[in-house]
Amino acid sequence: EGNNQTNLELNHQKFDMLISKLNDSLKPLLWLGNGLRGISPAELRQIIVKLKIPYLTSWTANDLIDPVEDLYAGHAGTYGSRVGNLMLQSSDFILALGTRLAIPQKGYVDKELAREATIYVVEIDEKELNKLSDRFQNKFRCDARYFIREIYNNSNKLKNNFSFWLEHLKNLKEKYPNLENFHKLSQDSDLINSYQFMSKLGSEAPLNTTFITDMGTALISAFQILNPQKGQKLFSSQGLGEMGYGLPGAIGAWFANSNREIICLNCDGGIMMNLQDLQTVIHNKIPMKI
Repeated sequence: EGNNQTNLELNHQKFDMLISKLNDSLKPLLWLGNGLRGISPAELRQIIVKLKIPYLTSWTANDLIDPVEDLYAGHAGTYGSRVGNLMLQSSDFILALGTRLAIPQKGYVDKELAREATIYVVEIDEKELNKLSDRFQNKFRCDARYFIREIYNNSNKLKNNFSFWLEHLKNLKEKYPNLENFHKLSQDSDLINSYQFMSKLGSEAPLNTTFITDMGTALISAFQILNPQKGQKLFSSQGLGEMGYGLPGAIGAWFANSNREIICLNCDGGIMMNLQDLQTVIHNKIPMKI
């Protein structure tokens, strides 16, 4: 890390311009993606706390770190939270690190994305950078892990005074919690709301739990409501979003680490597509929950 060709574009002039733009901003936002895996969760969390800048995560980066509550804005995009999307669309500076800004994140019309913001994108793959539209002019071909460490190493140059923006985030989270009142059913109700159920499941699950989701409600409600922390993991097939992934994915997670608690979140259509894999569960005596 730090000395290979993926970091050649990190020249002082471009980097200093980014720092200057960040200092000029009033409403900056970090967008953390799966490309940041490889940094230990403790180190990454230390960096985020030091920078004191609100941050979003892509879905695949949902379990990167224990959430920093006063900085974490959740997810944005077509399946994002109200808070995440309001923060994104109100921001004036965005630094996307290791996320490829797929359509479910940025939407279909790039010119409508964060209209007031200067957007910087850090991406290791030149072909992925070239896919981006003219809305994304400020691009670094660089390892996101190296880049965020450089931001941290230059944190003494940052003004670190975004108190108005942080207060705005706090107010939004109080006004628009992920689990809203209409999700909550009375104790004597015969019905179950999936969001309320997922919230309870996440808080009660052991810290060594790996959640694997299929598509549909299993995916949407899990990734909106579950808040993995202290070692919990949350996986899905997000490249193709194919129904039927949940059960074989959960089997694979158990073979990867049989010491973890495996919880498979599935839907009626997805479970039927690979229902025969229950025989694999039985044959190998896999103690998963479905």
